[in-house]
Amino acid sequence: MNLVKLAKEQVKSVIQNAIKRCIETGIFELDSIPDIMIEKPKEKSHGDFATNIALELTKKLRKNPREIAQHILNCIDLSETFIERVEVAGPGFINFFFKKNGFIKLWRLSYLRAITMEK
Repeated sequence: MNLVKLAKEQVKSVIQNAIKRCIETGIFELDSIPDIMIEKPKEKSHGDFATNIALELTKKLRKNPREIAQHILNCIDLSETFIERVEVAGPGFINFFFKKNGFIKLWRLSYLRAITMEK
């Protein structure tokens, strides 16, 4: 598995768990979580990865996308991840910044998984 795919999976998992917390606490009323697109921003200042999930949820939740993004951000748990920080930007994008050594740790994890699968 390549590092970019592994990093995107970690970001996606963090977002899914945050949305689940928003649903469980009554902040969001959703029957299901829509597909979450993770992209690499064109500008490095916008983080390592970003998502527009808050914009996607605007019609379903009937709320401002920045407000949705902030709720998601407030429910994010970064423990046991390689993500350093998360921020809301623009009309409701959520930007993710990995720790400086995060990609090295992801590479090690990916390498160990590959070795384990070979056995």
